[in-house]
Amino acid sequence: ISAGGLLFVFNEPLSVGAILELKIELPNTNQPIECLAKVLRTEEVEEGKAYEIVVNFLDISSAQRTKLNKYVESEGS
Repeated sequence: ISAGGLLFVFNEPLSVGAILELKIELPNTNQPIECLAKVLRTEEVEEGKAYEIVVNFLDISSAQRTKLNKYVESEGS
């Protein structure tokens, strides 16, 4: 996860360009981040069973982006 997007594993491929509604729950926060995201890449990692999905956030607020940045920085240290 980053302030610009995220990679997650899903059990089926998603179409590049698809728009997703995301709800991201970070540890130690009481309010999830809800935003739209666009699928940039889908890559099969386990034949027919698991796919890495890469998305970028479309409508995330600056406050939400700051919250994500702080979380990413705290996990990296």
